[in-house]
Amino acid sequence: MIFRQGVVLFRSGSTACRASFKIGEEEIVQGLRIESSGKKKGKGEVISVFVEPEGDITIDEIYLETVHMFNEESKIFCNGFQSWTDSREFSPEEKMPALRGPLKALGLKYYGDYFFHEYPSTPGLLHGYTYGYIKDEEGVLFVGSQSEKEGYTIITVDTAHNLVRVSRDWEGLKLDRRREAFSLYLCRGKEDYAFENYFKNFEPKGKIPPHCTGWTSWYNYYTEISEKIILENLKAFDEAGIPGDIFQIDDGYAKAVGDWLDIKKEFPLGMGHVADCIKERRYRAGIWLAPFIAEAKSKLFRTRKEWFLKDSRGRPVKAGFNPGWSYNFYALDIYNEEVQDYLENVFHTVLDDWGYDMVKLDFLYAAALSPPADKSRGEVMYDAMVLLRKWVRKKEILGCGVPLGSSFGLVDYCRIGSDVALKWEDKLLTWGHYRERVSTVNSLASTIGRHHLNGNAFLNDPDVFMLRSENCDMTENEKYMLFLLNNIFGGLLFTSDNIKNYTEDEMFRFRSMFPFREKKLHYVSEEKGSLSVDFSVDSNHYIAFANLGTEPKMMFLPRGRYFASGSHEASFTKGEMHITVEPRSAVCFLDVPKSGTVVAGTTGHLFPGSEVISCKMKNNQLTVRFDRRFCNSGDVFIRVPSGGEYRVNDRILTAAETGEGQWLVTCSYS
Repeated sequence: MIFRQGVVLFRSGSTACRASFKIGEEEIVQGLRIESSGKKKGKGEVISVFVEPEGDITIDEIYLETVHMFNEESKIFCNGFQSWTDSREFSPEEKMPALRGPLKALGLKYYGDYFFHEYPSTPGLLHGYTYGYIKDEEGVLFVGSQSEKEGYTIITVDTAHNLVRVSRDWEGLKLDRRREAFSLYLCRGKEDYAFENYFKNFEPKGKIPPHCTGWTSWYNYYTEISEKIILENLKAFDEAGIPGDIFQIDDGYAKAVGDWLDIKKEFPLGMGHVADCIKERRYRAGIWLAPFIAEAKSKLFRTRKEWFLKDSRGRPVKAGFNPGWSYNFYALDIYNEEVQDYLENVFHTVLDDWGYDMVKLDFLYAAALSPPADKSRGEVMYDAMVLLRKWVRKKEILGCGVPLGSSFGLVDYCRIGSDVALKWEDKLLTWGHYRERVSTVNSLASTIGRHHLNGNAFLNDPDVFMLRSENCDMTENEKYMLFLLNNIFGGLLFTSDNIKNYTEDEMFRFRSMFPFREKKLHYVSEEKGSLSVDFSVDSNHYIAFANLGTEPKMMFLPRGRYFASGSHEASFTKGEMHITVEPRSAVCFLDVPKSGTVVAGTTGHLFPGSEVISCKMKNNQLTVRFDRRFCNSGDVFIRVPSGGEYRVNDRILTAAETGEGQWLVTCSYS
């Protein structure tokens, strides 16, 4: 993928102009100066383009374009507009259909890019934001914006005409200074190499926190929360000895969205009291806010209409529709000094007076819905994120409902998919071509597609898993798949289950995720709903398969000896064969090392053996050490060189022959 030329469509005064330019050359056309360069960087290249006005200049369009020969085997990754927008690999013949009229009329168009980007529903005409790639048998052709400070970068492919275009979302921008139109990193090679080098050059850079787990109120109680409900769930976590990190209160504590300091009577002792209770139980306290919006019934909207963005007719800018609130909600003007003072005070109260450690900040896209003439949408979004980072200071931010490139380096955690649902899919919203729809399978598609961001841009929040039987319409297989894949791909992992109501099996499965460890992904392949993942936790190597489709799939397990995950009993199997993965289900295997005295499997952890820190043998003495965060029970199977008795920690055990010329010592643990 080589970009060597570009085009700017603009107005100089009242004159419509077109300027074509070549990378590495300088052009001056009708009062517009264009400077560009292309420089090698390792195995990649960085392309920079600057534009500078010498008069009254308004940009209509600016883009770089190149030819790429697509074939039917090509895969095109398109990163969706914001957190909730589906993001995955597309085939060259796929479409991106437009949002249907009834959903537009409701106001769902504001959640995505439907109101400013065309959706022609043409096969092979696809688009994404900030970064993307084209995959073939030789690897990937990668292109990524190194900075979104000046605006959204849009990557469009037209597979029918073999074209790739990178544009800046600058339509209608009054150019009042020298601006960087593009800073692109281009690379041809392996996926991991491309993403690693891309994020080395991205600005700004943030500090990546440790992987963590916790609880959030939303996906069980929604807005029907109270101090009693929060503290009951907190007590259940603590008494069960769950080694979680964050306990987060979601929407429902304030009387109205926007009136963040006006608390419902269901929290009689106040939000600071709840934060204190959380920290007394040794968890970090988190709380939800949507700082850039207010619902119609809020005091803020009713009494401070001058604080809100206005459209061309002077009306408050609608930011979306939510029947759980007072239907319509509206966007604040982040450049209004009184708005900034109000929000700064909100964050001071929440973080300093109440004592919360983490804020989940939602519906952030709203800040950039109606930019001023001298700013682009993406520039406003970046400015909004900088303000949030300033107000939150060194405490933690979980971003949500945000264009991802604008949040790189400015949030600690970020949602990278749509909300999960209490069921697998929403047929009505699928019919409406709503890319941000609440849907478990929609969420999983983006969890898989955006896995490269985890640990590079921030820690990925793939949204919650559900293991509970009550208030959930997913099957056991669907719940297990969500649990397994979120554990593989997530960096921050929450549940909303009331674990006090778990069955014995549900509690066993929940405990099996601890310790929650970082996974190193070696290979991720998704083809028509069939997912294969090759990954490791320290020295333990695993293979997982998932079938997101509606028909059974045959997947190939390579040669070797494997221990199956998720079983209460020993479950060994040989490889070099195809296995059947049922619809909407998943399986995971530990690849048992071919030689040595090793842990060949465990039954107490989702990823067998990852709860074991070390297993050492001297003479016939085996010393097995477990991670202190392990909180389950089960068996550990240790392969030893021969039969006979072994002392395992403080117990004398006898090795049993497997029938394959191997010997195992089995030890129960808790």
